[in-house]
Amino acid sequence: MGMDSHEDIRQEYMHDQDLKDNIEPPDNTFARIEICPENGDYVNPSIWVYAIDERVKPEWLTDEHEIMAWSAWKQWIKELRSLVDMSGVLQLKNPLLCVQPPRRIEKKHLVLLKEASRVRSCVRSSIWDSVGYCVNDSVWDCVRSSVRCSVGSSVWSSVWDSVRSSVGSCVRDSVWESIWANIGVHFKGIKKWEYTKNLIYTKYPFMAEVKLWRWGVVPSFDGTIWRLHAGKDAKILWSGTQEDVDNYTLSP
Repeated sequence: MGMDSHEDIRQEYMHDQDLKDNIEPPDNTFARIEICPENGDYVNPSIWVYAIDERVKPEWLTDEHEIMAWSAWKQWIKELRSLVDMSGVLQLKNPLLCVQPPRRIEKKHLVLLKEASRVRSCVRSSIWDSVGYCVNDSVWDCVRSSVRCSVGSSVWSSVWDSVRSSVGSCVRDSVWESIWANIGVHFKGIKKWEYTKNLIYTKYPFMAEVKLWRWGVVPSFDGTIWRLHAGKDAKILWSGTQEDVDNYTLSP
């Protein structure tokens, strides 16, 4: 866990003389082996496949080595599942279609929007980058492309089609940010979220966006105006400037 490259592993253990890449096959003393999902999808794999990533198979490589590789894979997959809830990621749905929308925006929604806006302003880059920065590199390398394909495409298309018809393409990035926030909540065991300008969070920093989704509300921002959408037509139930959001209090 933590390495996703044959060469990185070899460099890490260069003290092992058998890992010197100076002997031509089939007499070379080590072999690059990988076990990957046949469909390339680490979030929703079909079957896992053992493969020898060598031009010529070393003569000494036997079925016993494959058994050892599968044993290592079992340890790796157990640790992977302890770090990310794959089932939770796969269950992500468009809240505009799956959640009973509120009749109107209430204080609780605006409190969450204010918190979401505040946290976003502290993120150095995007929410997606922030999640990736705090996740084990090996986990992130494995799941990020799968998330984009397995979850991002279907959920993104559904949410985006609804919001775009209501507002237009100017809020594209903010809709993506909400999706990333709802994906990132399923990564576990992260003690510090450090990819922020001035704050270090010990809890998931994008929970406000997650709660809004669970209440059937999707926020969007075009750089000037914030909007809160709900229902299958992504109806705008509230809109206001960044200043309106920043100045919002619980008082009437």
